[in-house]
Amino acid sequence: MKLVFVSNMLNHHQVLLCNEYNHLFDSFLFVACGRKDAIGYVRAQVAEYVSYYSLPEEKARAEREIVEADVVIFGACPKKLIALRMQTDRLSFLYSERFFKKGTWRRFLPGTRKKVFDRIVRYKSKNIYILCASAYLSHDLKLLGFPVTKCYKWGYFPEVKKQDIQELFQHKKNNKKTSISWAGRLIGLKHPEYAVYAAERLRQGDYEFELTIIGEGIMESRLKQMVRDKGLGAFVHFTGSLTPKEVRDHMEASDIFLFTSDRHEGWGAVLNESMNSGCAVVASHSAGAVPFLIKDGENGLIYASGNLDEFVQKVILLMENNTLRERLGRNACESLSRHWNAQAAARRLRNLINILSVRGDVSGIYREGPCSLAEDLDDRWYR
Repeated sequence: MKLVFVSNMLNHHQVLLCNEYNHLFDSFLFVACGRKDAIGYVRAQVAEYVSYYSLPEEKARAEREIVEADVVIFGACPKKLIALRMQTDRLSFLYSERFFKKGTWRRFLPGTRKKVFDRIVRYKSKNIYILCASAYLSHDLKLLGFPVTKCYKWGYFPEVKKQDIQELFQHKKNNKKTSISWAGRLIGLKHPEYAVYAAERLRQGDYEFELTIIGEGIMESRLKQMVRDKGLGAFVHFTGSLTPKEVRDHMEASDIFLFTSDRHEGWGAVLNESMNSGCAVVASHSAGAVPFLIKDGENGLIYASGNLDEFVQKVILLMENNTLRERLGRNACESLSRHWNAQAAARRLRNLINILSVRGDVSGIYREGPCSLAEDLDDRWYR
């Protein structure tokens, strides 16, 4: 069976998954539609299975492969390539984050509506399905008439480390104070200021803790000023930009991880990484990954996005309950190891493809995790 994956570039969120495709399928080709020298992704794109659509000598071959392959997955790519494939009505998938990050009201904007219609909705009766890299994508598509029954849970699959659970949690118990971490770009949609507000409340309650904020961005100077103004210099530490390994080292030493992104966060791979690191996570309900990865009270805690009081209350709950904190962290690590990793996802997709290829019943193939049906979930599901 030949699989083709078409996207703008082979980035660090996709390379592990693509390596698995290369092992599982008889033939695998990644068609990169972006420039071959794209900044930041050159190293990831050096793979034997990559073809560059931007190169004239490879363009014709790529289009031929897109038409003739048994299965094609479309990520970010020119819509004309989807249209080319749909002329054959052969099995295909669209791999996407949500369309209406700025609000579902945008479906009434003629330009936005046409863009989504031309990319996918017009093919709703064709042999194409959705791999949802956001829990909210199926609802966005439903609002435009695309059937939710053709939408499957998916996401991004960064490295999942094989953890020695006992050793990992013994490492965390060596902390003299409760260790809290936040990681990401210091920009508005990720709301790093929530971490500082939580630190202020914890200090007022005389809790023993240290908060590490990892990353850099346009909010950095503002956040540092907040820390100075609130007298939190002894409690809050900024690391700046770190290597992926250094970020994971911080997570594995942390007891609690704060994931505070709003609805503009398409997925949020730091959630995968912090859960795999055994952190007890407090997560905003509106980030794309949260409803797929977290079961509230089982492997993490969810708060209503924008509700600062609820957010702080859940951080305090974890500060005061070591048993709950460890249980959530252990369950988080287990759930990533079982379902939300590149190896499991690729195997599941291969099974799904096998059934869809003969138009079989896929309704009960998986009950949870990648390739299970994505329910119709709107932004108000958690209140």
